[in-house]
Amino acid sequence: MSQLTFTVWGKKIPGISYVLPMFFFLCMAMSVTSFATEMAWPMVALPEDVRVFDAGENVSFNGIPVRMQAFVSDRSPDQLAQWFHQKMGEPLMDDRIGKKRVLGRLQGDTYITVQFEAEGKGSHGLVAVTQTSAISLNQKKNEELNQHWLTKMPPGSRLLQQVLSKDGKRYSTHLTFTNTYSVGVNRDAVLRALKNEGYQLEEGQSTKGSEFASGSQQALYFNGKNKQAIALIKHAETGSSVVILNLVSVLENVQ
Repeated sequence: MSQLTFTVWGKKIPGISYVLPMFFFLCMAMSVTSFATEMAWPMVALPEDVRVFDAGENVSFNGIPVRMQAFVSDRSPDQLAQWFHQKMGEPLMDDRIGKKRVLGRLQGDTYITVQFEAEGKGSHGLVAVTQTSAISLNQKKNEELNQHWLTKMPPGSRLLQQVLSKDGKRYSTHLTFTNTYSVGVNRDAVLRALKNEGYQLEEGQSTKGSEFASGSQQALYFNGKNKQAIALIKHAETGSSVVILNLVSVLENVQ
C-alpha cells in the first residue's frame, strides 16, 4: 500500500487531508479516548478494480478510534453507489454532501462510512471505520490532553481538531487551533510551547517576522530528541487566525 501525505503551503506533512462526513462532524463536539483498543475491526468490502491507499490504520480523530483507507476506481459514483448498496446491507444511510456521495451503516460497535466523488472518468473516495463503543471511554484523559495544549496558546483560542495516529514506533499528533491574534502573537506562543515540550527551532530560521512577503502566514520547523514538529500559522483578512501543529515522535522502547 502507498502512504498518503498532504501538502500545506508547499510542504508535505504526514497525516490526513480528508474532511470526514456527517458522523465525524457530530463527533467533533465530543471529548473521548485516544488510540484504538484491541478489537475486531470489520473488513469493508471494496470492488475488485479499486486501487487502495493507506490513510491511517491507528488513528484517533478528536479522540475517536478510526481506521481509514483511500481508494480510486474507474467506476462512476453512481456505479460505486449501486455496488456498495448491494454489499453493505440495510439499513444504509445514503446522502450527498456537496459533490460527495456518502454512505453509512452501523455494524455492531462500529460505524462504517464510505464517501466518494467523481474524478476524471472514475472516482476517488475514503472508507472510514469508527469504533463507536469508545466514545464514552477515558473522556477525562482526552480532555486533559486538549487542555494541556490550549493553555499553551493565546487566551481565548479554540481547539478545532485533534488527530492522533500511530505507525509502529512513530506517533503523530495533529492539532488545529483558531483565535483572533496576529501571526506574531501566535508565533511567540508556539515558540514558548514547543520549547517547553523539548523542541528546538531549526537552525537558520528567523523568529522575527514572516517568511512570506504578505506577512499573513508563517511556517516554523522544530527538532528534538527523537521528534520533529511543524507549526503553520495563517491570519485571514476576516481577522481570524489558524494555527496547525504537527508533532511526530519515535519511541525507542516500543516494540
